[in-house]
Amino acid sequence: MQWCSDELVEIAANCLIKRALDDDLEQTVYGFDSLKELKIHTLLEEFFLNTNFGVWREVRYPKEWHKSKKSEGIRCDFVLTPDGLPLKDPELSGTLFGDAVESVSAEEAYWMEVKVVREFDYGQLSKKYSNDLKCPVKNDILKIWSDGRLKHGGLLLMLYTADQATGMRDVLKWYELIQQKGLPIRYPALKDFKITERTGNGWCTIALFEVE
Repeated sequence: MQWCSDELVEIAANCLIKRALDDDLEQTVYGFDSLKELKIHTLLEEFFLNTNFGVWREVRYPKEWHKSKKSEGIRCDFVLTPDGLPLKDPELSGTLFGDAVESVSAEEAYWMEVKVVREFDYGQLSKKYSNDLKCPVKNDILKIWSDGRLKHGGLLLMLYTADQATGMRDVLKWYELIQQKGLPIRYPALKDFKITERTGNGWCTIALFEVE
């Protein structure tokens, strides 16, 4: 299975562009850039499903599958499969039922962490902006990289900033920082667009960093 970063970024961008247009039409006080991260996940899920992907939320990483309780273990925000196929259940692998159902293995699926970072929160410069870029985002890369079984995966970063120059500068600065730390990520697939400024953010930059 071949996955295209540009296609995945395009779908994510179309999702938020549509939401931005809806915000403008409704003349909302706060735009999508003020939504909590889990709400953005829900919007993305709908768009990926409409593009005929299988979408699986909060799936345990394969290295956690040995744990007996399903509530235990580190989880991935999204696992995507082609053609709406289910993700292969490790508990059914090798059984008559498991082998009879067409499904996608962990190695064939795309494991995606999603992180939202905003420069402004409700009109105020966010005090967490720099830290949110440096720490949690890096940790999401480590989740994917540390699971040796995965072949396809990446971090989808959604960055809301005052303007285009800030968004592109900070995405590329973050990429350079992660490379300096020795983490194996590829140059990002990028898509950016203007949004109506309501709380200080006037631009959205979306970047997908694939883990090698």
